[in-house]
Amino acid sequence: MGTVLIVLLSFVALGILALALFIRYGVEPGGYATPEEVRRYGALEYFRKNKFQNELETNLNIPFRNYFSLAAEYFRTDKTRRPAHKLPIVSLDTKSLPHGKTELTWFGHSAMLLEIDGKTVLIDPMLSERPSPVPYTAKPRFCPDLPAQICDLPNIDLILLSHDHYDHLDYKTILELHGRTERFVMPYGVGRHLRRWGVDPAKITEYGWWDELTVESLKLTCTPARHFSGRGFLDRFSTLWCGWVIEGESDKIYYSGDSGYGPHFQKIGERLGPFSFAMLECGQYHEDWKNVHMLPEETARAGHEAGARWAMPVHWGAFQLALHPWNEPVQRMRAAAAEYELPVVTPRIGETIDLKNPQVEQPDWWMDQVDTLGEVKL
Repeated sequence: MGTVLIVLLSFVALGILALALFIRYGVEPGGYATPEEVRRYGALEYFRKNKFQNELETNLNIPFRNYFSLAAEYFRTDKTRRPAHKLPIVSLDTKSLPHGKTELTWFGHSAMLLEIDGKTVLIDPMLSERPSPVPYTAKPRFCPDLPAQICDLPNIDLILLSHDHYDHLDYKTILELHGRTERFVMPYGVGRHLRRWGVDPAKITEYGWWDELTVESLKLTCTPARHFSGRGFLDRFSTLWCGWVIEGESDKIYYSGDSGYGPHFQKIGERLGPFSFAMLECGQYHEDWKNVHMLPEETARAGHEAGARWAMPVHWGAFQLALHPWNEPVQRMRAAAAEYELPVVTPRIGETIDLKNPQVEQPDWWMDQVDTLGEVKL
């Protein structure tokens, strides 16, 4: 028995070592900060002790006693955490893009295609099956279908990234996209991943909080968020995280990126708002990490404080990265938003909405499988 135990422990140790080596030296996790980059970021007030910092103190330490119970709970079968039926994915007619309007097409989770002032902006395009570099360490997409394949998309004017986590920055997706755009825009440090993956450095520009840039008629502002970064064991907080404001000739759009709740939403609204439309993080939350992922009620409050005329919940509908029922985020957010008289739009994945009049054909499509919160019709 002792020999068997030693063999099993040896295999576990080898597996852990192999995973650590892959995440440290594999291509997909990305690059690491150079001493020159660290020196350059040192002038920023939110870069201290060689790490980027949140404006508010943000504790990411989950109590050790909770780790094993959370891991066991994550892999436990719970029918409410995934749709009981195939999701109603709407096919996108890519041949007609752009349509000449201010429109948004949701690809699930936080991946979106924005059309504004005749330009196409692809936001956080994670279009792969699993948000992980290691097979089977993350559960697959709820539905393998996408509104459109990357090869069918038109040339993209701008690819906009909010941070480097695997559910927002995907190696395979970037490899497929890098020949279809001339510009990637992202927060500080994220560019090192793309450069390691073979993206032309001339296409990559990086920005810090409150930095502005113009792309012809578009004005973009990198906005603060309360989150963190990292693609391996040793690079947490080594790249910046952010949201984005995209202002065209007649429309101003806000994307929160991933964020816990904080006073930055009020600041963004006062400084850059109001916004005709906002895409706000709403999903993959838990009490143990609500400092970096808002609860749905906080999402509604954030939209109100930022001065959004319309709000759309994102960061849900594609992956199970937390323990809540898959459609709970949007239900709770809509209920909370009603208290602020904040209209909420919930398009189907692939449904294109006109942001000047953001109505959808089936506003409650996600209710097809539920009677009440978390109760799935089987």
